Amino acid sequence: MKNTILALTLISLTAGAQTIPTVIGTTTTDLKISQLTLTLIDDRADRVTALGSDFGPNPGRIQLGFGPTLIDITPNTWTPSMVIALLPGKLPPGTYQFRITRPDGKSSELPLTVDNPDTGAKLFNALSGKTCKPGEFVTGFSNIGAPICAALPIAPPAPSTFTYNITAQLSNQVQHWPGGSRTFGEAPFTVTIGAPGGAINANGDAWTLDAVSGFASCTIAPARPTCTDGVSSLNNGRPMCSEAGVSRTGNSRASATITCRR
Repeated sequence: MKNTILALTLISLTAGAQTIPTVIGTTTTDLKISQLTLTLIDDRADRVTALGSDFGPNPGRIQLGFGPTLIDITPNTWTPSMVIALLPGKLPPGTYQFRITRPDGKSSELPLTVDNPDTGAKLFNALSGKTCKPGEFVTGFSNIGAPICAALPIAPPAPSTFTYNITAQLSNQVQHWPGGSRTFGEAPFTVTIGAPGGAINANGDAWTLDAVSGFASCTIAPARPTCTDGVSSLNNGRPMCSEAGVSRTGNSRASATITCRR
């Protein structure tokens, strides 16, 4: 009986309501309704907002129906991603077909459920104006109508990157790494790195992470040295050159990249 009354109501709302064969759930690949939202005004469903994609720049046709009966309703706003349509009076509770058709004939539809309008209006009015604090978003509502809030995810800050360059020094006609240390960053976020020392062709100390302040973690990535003569290599993080004598092209160089995260 309810279905019969509803069908008659829809037919009476718009002259010339027509019956169009419908395949529920059929959606073209380039026109899609992703979300339908009812706006409640004065205890009734006043309009429906459809969000989606590829609705087109020019207004097309909007239809609302129950079963095979569809009626045309008036678009109030039409953009490629949002369509707002005025509903024909106070709709009885039920599930309707909401269809958008572009001027080129391609269409998409979703079911539109209208709950008891009085209950919906009371819920809308009860929740109206309730928000979360800045930096939070609504995840739902409690059984007393209070918004359930959660903190917005905060992207971690970009890592800090430093480069430590050293140049070998001559001692007794042999190139030596200078050793020592250097602090990078600004308080309270600093990192102190130790540089290798000793002859560049001999085993010895490598780059070291001596102190970290403020940062959650830091890592060192040594690079192969640039040797003036011979072959360059890394031995457990220590830069080495197979030749360490005086060179006409200058002294050998080494570097390390330090990456720190907060």
